[in-house]
Amino acid sequence: MSVTAPPLPALEPSVTAPVRPAPPTPAATRTGLLLTSVIRGAGQATVLGVVYVAADLAHVLLVPLLVFGAGPLPALGVRGAGVATVTSLALSTLALAWYLASGRTAITLSLRGVRFERRLFAEILRVGAPMSLQPVLRNLTLVLLTGFAASQGPAALAAFGTAVRLEYVQIPLTFGLSAGVLAMVGTNLGAGRIARATRIAWIAGALSMTVTGAIGLLALTAPELWIVFFSADPAVRADAASYLRIMSLTYPFFGLGMALSYAFQAAGRASWPLLATACHVVFVSLGGWIVTRLTDGGLDGLALVNALGLIVYGTTLAVSFRAGAWRARR
Repeated sequence: MSVTAPPLPALEPSVTAPVRPAPPTPAATRTGLLLTSVIRGAGQATVLGVVYVAADLAHVLLVPLLVFGAGPLPALGVRGAGVATVTSLALSTLALAWYLASGRTAITLSLRGVRFERRLFAEILRVGAPMSLQPVLRNLTLVLLTGFAASQGPAALAAFGTAVRLEYVQIPLTFGLSAGVLAMVGTNLGAGRIARATRIAWIAGALSMTVTGAIGLLALTAPELWIVFFSADPAVRADAASYLRIMSLTYPFFGLGMALSYAFQAAGRASWPLLATACHVVFVSLGGWIVTRLTDGGLDGLALVNALGLIVYGTTLAVSFRAGAWRARR
């Protein structure tokens, strides 16, 4: 069976014309992320929500104004979209900086009395380095699965690309829930209230499992509600639906693992989430190779491998958290 796509229309000259790059965004982005972490750690998640929703609305308004021009604003074309992005990021960063500098939180933004201490850098890197490697490993898992799916043919690759998007939609959802875990568990650990920190982590894990489980239930019973947005090909739809039905049963393990990984981070034990994510990568790489090279499992076999990998991920964190590994070092 072959899957063919309609020929792409010729590009208009205006589309292929060189476009000057938009101003760079790293400074605004990195500063904004740093301030976001500080405010989140202070427990002011509502402030972050208000600022970023306002920034997104400003971005939506600025894009057409700067791309097409309006009144005194010149038409910048595609470059205007980049300028709008930089502007909205800069505005949100300035708003967060102002909020911290205003003294409305327990953390005051001031350079007076600041000293660079090796101990503090070591503490930051001890937690930050393993946590920053997790997205790298998670994307490596996606790369491996994509390669294995491609070996099964164009229809399988298209079906995998359709189905896997639902997994990635859950990342920002679980991140939003887990951000509260980081602040609340960290605060209670700092106050010596270990039992309350433990309850918060488990309650957050149950809530995250409920949310991802609801998404999984929808994918299990009505996968076409998701697939219809991406493909009209019957073969692709059938393969994607089968993949989703297998994966949907393990979404709660992903939700639980995400919540507990932030509890580990709050306790300064980021190596355990990194280990669990690495186990998922190893499981997918070995299992995917076996399915594609030694069996005729096809896309369903890859779905089973990925599903079992998510079970390993969530179970590893749950068992280690229950055993008290997160309390071993502060």
